[in-house]
Amino acid sequence: MSPHKKDPEVADPGPEDLFKIGCEVAVGRVLHLPDGATTVLSQGRRRVEIVEFIPGDTFLRAKARPIFEPTEKTRETEALMRAVFGALRKSRPA
Repeated sequence: MSPHKKDPEVADPGPEDLFKIGCEVAVGRVLHLPDGATTVLSQGRRRVEIVEFIPGDTFLRAKARPIFEPTEKTRETEALMRAVFGALRKSRPA
């Protein structure tokens, strides 16, 4: 899960520094770039709500429940999806 920090300036956030709604993320690959940086290829899966934090680790772990929101596929949402996909295609390097 990938919760967002309330304040991006907080270097070592605790549970109180995170929003309770986040995105479940599937990590695909970790890439080590030539300049020494590391980047992660990941895919957002679904919205989730943090139920509780699990104590005892050196990093934050949480139990979360999925948030199910029925969506109606309207002409407007289809047009927005086409616009987003078109923008993503244009932004990809050749």
